[in-house]
Amino acid sequence: METGGDIKEDAVITVNATVKNNGVANITRSFNVSFFDGEAGNWSQWFANDTMTDLDAGETKSATVSWTSVVGTHDISVWVDPDNNAVNSTYTNSSSLDVSAWQEYNGDISGNIILADPSGNKMLSWNWGGSTNTGNIYAAKHGATINWTALVPLGGRDATGSQSTGNDFTNADIALNLIPPDIHNATGFVNNNITQLFSTDGINPRNTTTFTLYDGRTVENIPIINSTGLTNHVSAENAQYRTGIVWDISDDTGDGEYTGSEDLVFVTNIRTVHDYTLVLPCALNTTVEGELDFYVDLK
Repeated sequence: METGGDIKEDAVITVNATVKNNGVANITRSFNVSFFDGEAGNWSQWFANDTMTDLDAGETKSATVSWTSVVGTHDISVWVDPDNNAVNSTYTNSSSLDVSAWQEYNGDISGNIILADPSGNKMLSWNWGGSTNTGNIYAAKHGATINWTALVPLGGRDATGSQSTGNDFTNADIALNLIPPDIHNATGFVNNNITQLFSTDGINPRNTTTFTLYDGRTVENIPIINSTGLTNHVSAENAQYRTGIVWDISDDTGDGEYTGSEDLVFVTNIRTVHDYTLVLPCALNTTVEGELDFYVDLK
């Protein structure tokens, strides 16, 4: 059975199973090839059938179905002829695959901003895209109310931004169900959660840098990863594209630490060529539609 390719969340992929008649007699009846996201025969995990008609002795045919990927590790199983319509044909097999818990977003930010009255009279026309323009892209879960003046680094920083606290990375993973064996963590990915990507030991950030945030504050020690090479931790602060992570202390419950109930915000710089690449955990999509809120800060 084959499911190849770099599999992302909510992608429609093709699953193929090769079926061969190893007997000495031709099969002249129609029979199903059933596919399961889990153990073959567990019909609560069945997702598709392909029907074959006739299979001569020694002949090989391909059964093909579609599957919409879900984050995590999956054992895709196939059951040939579960209804036993073809004599001595029942057979099962499986193949394991991983769907990444992270999704990459990228694009271009250049454009025109026009302020006009209802009659179309222009009062301000701003062409953003010159070589000196800068800014940030932010992302948070859909519907989150962010206090942009209250963002501080995740990991090793308390509400003052200076004193070591300890469990921020782990608390973020717990909040997003990224601790194995939770469904959002695929076991086939070595570096798959916030703790592994952003920290060296679950306490100390692996790489940090300084961002000038929306309110003009220069915030140091923001933990970052290389947006285009998640496992490339060498000099991530010098990477072409970087993703940082901060939290909103205005949501704090009073202990000065990130506990998992406060809003997380991911941030990346807009490059001088006015493009960006940002990586986000799929579990940040908390709505049925998988929506996220993106914010653009143009300077």
